[in-house]
Amino acid sequence: MYSIVQYLNNMSRLKKIFKIFEKKEKINFILILILSIFGAILEMIGISFFIPLIAILLGGSLDFKGSQLFIDFINLINQFDFNNILFFAVATLVIVFVVKNIYLFFLHYYNKWKSVM
Repeated sequence: MYSIVQYLNNMSRLKKIFKIFEKKEKINFILILILSIFGAILEMIGISFFIPLIAILLGGSLDFKGSQLFIDFINLINQFDFNNILFFAVATLVIVFVVKNIYLFFLHYYNKWKSVM
């Protein structure tokens, strides 16, 4: 079990390590951290699009249980024919993956650029 004393001890170590950096380096670290977290969220969104696409390919319709908003969205999608649903799902998947990969490419480029400077 992780105690509060161990947590505070580790936090004081992190503060000591963080004091070594200059202000510009601290800002770059925080910026890269925030951009990386956003990139991780985009990765999760991209992966989560596979389940509905596979469900559409296998069953032809979506039948998930969840919140009322999600159920209303599924009912709206089920009003269209199979080809339209399949096209929408694949197009959305491709768009999400293209945007995600472009973002991650520029994030990687930014990380390399800042590490050289």
